[in-house]
Amino acid sequence: MDDATIRRYLSASRLTVLDIVDAGGARNGDDVASAWIHRRAPIAPTHARRLPRVSGQLLWQLANLQWIERVDGEWAVTALGRHARGLAAVLS
Repeated sequence: MDDATIRRYLSASRLTVLDIVDAGGARNGDDVASAWIHRRAPIAPTHARRLPRVSGQLLWQLANLQWIERVDGEWAVTALGRHARGLAAVLS
C-alpha cells in the first residue's frame, strides 16, 4: 500500500483505535470501546452504547487494511499500521 492510499484511509477514529491497539490488551470491540471512553471522557450515553459496535467495525476495517493482526488472541499493530501512524504524525 503506497503512502497516498494510506493517507486516503487515515481518519481520526482509525488512528484512535490504532493507538489503543498499540497500547496492548485489545481483544475485541468492547476492550477498545472501554479504552476509548477512558481517553475521551465524558462521552454521551448514546455514543457510549454504540461505541463497542463501532469499535468492532473499525477493528475489522483496520484488519482488512492490514494495519492490525491477531497475535495470541489480541490485536497488534503491523509494520504497515505503524507506517500509517507515522504518516499521520507527519500530517498533523
